[in-house]
Parts: sequence; structure tokens; C-alpha cells
Amino acid sequence: MIKISDLNFTYNKNENRIILKNIDVEFKRNEISVITGLSGCGKSTLFRIISKEIISNDINLLTGNIFINGENLNNIEKKEVFTKLAIVRQDPDTQLIFPLVIDELAFGLENLNIKKDEILEKIDQISKELSIEHLLFQNPRFLSGGEKQIVVLASVLLLGANILLLDECMSQVDKKGRERIFQILKILKNEGKTIIMVEHNLKNLVIADKTFSLINGNLSYFKGYNNEEVS
Repeated sequence: MIKISDLNFTYNKNENRIILKNIDVEFKRNEISVITGLSGCGKSTLFRIISKEIISNDINLLTGNIFINGENLNNIEKKEVFTKLAIVRQDPDTQLIFPLVIDELAFGLENLNIKKDEILEKIDQISKELSIEHLLFQNPRFLSGGEKQIVVLASVLLLGANILLLDECMSQVDKKGRERIFQILKILKNEGKTIIMVEHNLKNLVIADKTFSLINGNLSYFKGYNNEEVS
């Protein structure tokens, strides 16, 4: 769960241009929330703030509070943030670095000094859950866009994060890949994950339990679109 209280942000104090204004919102477990808005409106900036990639400093001005599972983000070390939440970005190629999918999945666990047998057990479990067993010994470079995003999703889920931030992760995915990712997200939602998506494609709003619009720095709630309107 993520709760944001009275959040304000500007990239340059001297320009007095507020990117995010007075944001109060709660993203709950067992829900898929979608944030939509025009390019450059601050959607990805919000994710970078939640993940502590952006902080208040001599140039940036950030005020307000963010709580992750009840704990104030100010009290969480940056390296610990990514054990609580995970980001899947727009371009999966920027998050895939190994020649085999199984190595990609093992990398994060190896950094946590988990034993090899346990790593293989976890990879077996997640690959079955996401139906990617057949991809384990393939090169991620030659997978489809949807397959790449599912591999990235699997790699971050293996680290145990219960909050998923999806930053336009379906922008390079075809219809078949989109449907498969939707299926997976519904499974993860039912497992108790908090899922927040940034989207500009209205067709992807059909999966949302709650939809928010970010306009002129203000985040407001509105009723999501139904399948007949946008599919």
C-alpha cells in the first residue's frame, strides 16, 4: 500500500514551476490503479519520487509525505526501497543485460546472497506462475516485446516486492502480449499486490480498478473506461 499526503514538487526552485501539486492519494493492496495524462505532465516523475530516485535538494523542492506499507519514505534507505517496490519501465531492453533469461532471473537473487538451490527453486516457481518455463534458456534479445516485459516482471517479483510500478510497460507490446500481461497483473492483484500503472493508451485503462488523471500537476480520480468504449 502507498499513501501520499500533500505532495508538491518542482524541478527548479527558481523557476517556480510546480510539477506536482497538493497530491493526496492512496493506492491499496488487491487493486490496479492507472494514472493517465499527457506526455511530460509528471507521471514518470511521480514514480521516480516514490522510488526515491528524486529527492529534495538544493535545486529540487519536494514537500509532503509518502508512506509505503505504513512507513514514511523519509525513514527508508534508498537501497531498501527496492525490496518493497519494483519498477518495470517502458523499454524492457534497458533492464535486460544477460544472454539467457535464467541468468536474468537469478541476478538479483545472487546479489542477495541466496543459495543456488533456493534461487533455482524460486525461478522454477515464478516461471511456472508466469508461464515462461520455455523461455528460460533463450536470449532475451530475441524475445517479443511482451515476452521481454514478462521476464522483467518476473525478475523484479523474485526480489519480493509487493508494490509494482509499471511505467508505460505496454507501449512496445502487441495485442497478444498485452492480453498476457493483463492476465498476469490480475493474478498478482489477487495475490495482494499493489499495482500502479502509468499509461497514455486509453485501451490499457480497461484493467484499472481505479483511474486517475494527472493534469497541470493535479491528480484527480475519475471512473475508468469500460471494454466497449476503448477496446
